[in-house]
Amino acid sequence: MHIHGGYRLLVAALLLALGVGSASAATMQIINGDAEGEGLNDRTPVAPVGGNDGGTRGEQRRIALQYAADILGSRLDSAVPIRIAVRFETLGCSATRASLGQTAPAQFAAGFADAARPDTLYPAALANALAGRRVAAGTSDIDATFNAALDGEDGCLGGRRWYYGLDRNPGAGEIDFIGTVLHELIHGLGFISRVLTR
Repeated sequence: MHIHGGYRLLVAALLLALGVGSASAATMQIINGDAEGEGLNDRTPVAPVGGNDGGTRGEQRRIALQYAADILGSRLDSAVPIRIAVRFETLGCSATRASLGQTAPAQFAAGFADAARPDTLYPAALANALAGRRVAAGTSDIDATFNAALDGEDGCLGGRRWYYGLDRNPGAGEIDFIGTVLHELIHGLGFISRVLTR
């Protein structure tokens, strides 16, 4: 399979099929991929921050993730819920550089009945939206990983931390988690650079 200038077609199809800016909304479901006591299940007590009233770090992460997913979902139109598998792991991090997150479509589909082009790979969320049904049968449409080192590791960006507030108002030394999630989920919808040849 050769993916050529079809990437522009794919982006245009994504915008049209997912109906960016449309009046209806897509449901975006968070699938917790973390082990007990880690990531989204972290039981570290925390104080409420910026409208996020979660009592543990894991709860604040879940609230902020769903808040960001709902913002994006309100701009999309898909009758098929978009499933997002999320986990927290320690990603590359030093005093001056860090990977905040890594997100991509969980799978791709081609040759389904409602595809605009049969020889083009479509990210799972787009394929499902075009078909009006779940074409890609996996457990998630988007796989997202966020850097757990940004919650307490002094060697990671000089001790900078995630800001889980819903008001998008991080303080000095904080990184807006919701802004990062929105950026990463857009990659998960298919805004990535990928060329495959066969």
